[in-house]
Amino acid sequence: MARVRALTPRRLLAGLGLAAAVGGLWWGTPLAVRQIDFFRVRRVEVVGATWIAPETIVGALQLRPGASVADPTEPLVVRALTVPGVADAAVSRRLPGVLVVTVRERQPVAYVPVDGVLAPMDARGRVMPYDARRGAASLPIMATADAAAGKLLARMRDAEPKLYAAVNGGWTDGNDIVLTTERGTLRFDGRTREEAMRAVRVVGERLTAEGKPWGELDGRFAGMVIQRGTGA
Repeated sequence: MARVRALTPRRLLAGLGLAAAVGGLWWGTPLAVRQIDFFRVRRVEVVGATWIAPETIVGALQLRPGASVADPTEPLVVRALTVPGVADAAVSRRLPGVLVVTVRERQPVAYVPVDGVLAPMDARGRVMPYDARRGAASLPIMATADAAAGKLLARMRDAEPKLYAAVNGGWTDGNDIVLTTERGTLRFDGRTREEAMRAVRVVGERLTAEGKPWGELDGRFAGMVIQRGTGA
């Protein structure tokens, strides 16, 4: 049977003394710490990467051979931010030998077909360098990449997530943005605000509760939702 040693005051003080000594060494002489093999980087953990492969981020750090956790982290942050799709990054340490890279990715709002495959599109209408299979997100499929559609979908995702979740695809029609759902279509434009989206959702929910298809719900006009087609 393994023996458990009691934590006596003497042992507690000894442990605190060791921690204080390591802390003093760390903060007092960082250049010296960088030469100590005990603080060599043994592992890099990547937090927050869903669409981007962690090894891509680790490779971008360009860690020198024998890198130490005491090395400055600012250059590592700058390099992490060069990875396409990384919106923000931070690097922290977990002693004695772990670097933790926390990233915030640019989130796609839809898929668009590119060369026969689906590619994620962000809120600015840019095709993201992501593997669609990696994120495996349930996103609308737009016919083409479009900045106005991207901004509209991003606002809808943040302000009206239930309505956004109901959208399965769409396309642009001149200045209009037409979105498809299982119940019917929604028509907006690039100027549509959150209040109009909310009104469209409320009308759609009422029609659904009554067992009626939506037809088309037009939210382009302030203060009203126009219903066209089936169910009007």
